[in-house]
Amino acid sequence: MLSETKQLHLIPPVDVALMFHIHAQFPDVFYQDLVALFGDKDARDLLDFSILDADVGYYQRDIDPESEAAWESYTGEPYLYHHATAATAYMLSCPACSTIQSVGQDDIVQLKTQVCDLKCPTCDRQSTLEQLRVNNRGIAPFHVNFIHQAPAWRARMSKLLNEASKVVPDAASAKYEQYARLTVDVVQNGTSTLYSIVDLDQHIYAGHAAHLLFPGPYRRMSSMRLLVAMN
Repeated sequence: MLSETKQLHLIPPVDVALMFHIHAQFPDVFYQDLVALFGDKDARDLLDFSILDADVGYYQRDIDPESEAAWESYTGEPYLYHHATAATAYMLSCPACSTIQSVGQDDIVQLKTQVCDLKCPTCDRQSTLEQLRVNNRGIAPFHVNFIHQAPAWRARMSKLLNEASKVVPDAASAKYEQYARLTVDVVQNGTSTLYSIVDLDQHIYAGHAAHLLFPGPYRRMSSMRLLVAMN
């Protein structure tokens, strides 16, 4: 929707915002997914969109009428999606013989978590998730496993929020910059060892988490620093 309308000020539904947060935690994959969907130019434009540019207060107050109208007009779905009443099955087409079959949510979860392939009731072909994506647009073409990553992301955010009172923004910014410089120094020294952000203190973790939500500037900074390191 953002790619086609160019209305980057629109506020996404809260469940979409959650998926954006998770997708942004994998900046290289995020960029490649956007390029695959929209091409390099539009992908770069979308990288300059940040969920933090939206008025997050709308998630606590009223719904933004313009965003709601644009979302419902484009998708045909309600802005506030009631997952308990959502469709419980997907209609998927077999890549081999085009037979349409109803696939329940539990089977979709197993497909997305690579527990099984989907067998066609007509031709008996077993299709992987990637094969099904070719002619089934309803399966999101993203290379992040949101089913697996959502609980992990919630756990990390819960830990961060529990210690948020201890995080001083100025200190977080300064310590995160030191960490970013340290990762470049490690590359310059010719070693493949990088420190895990999870093992560092909450100031650095908070800075990193916030930076990832600005994917365009994050990618430019990372590319510039790594280019300097490689040269």
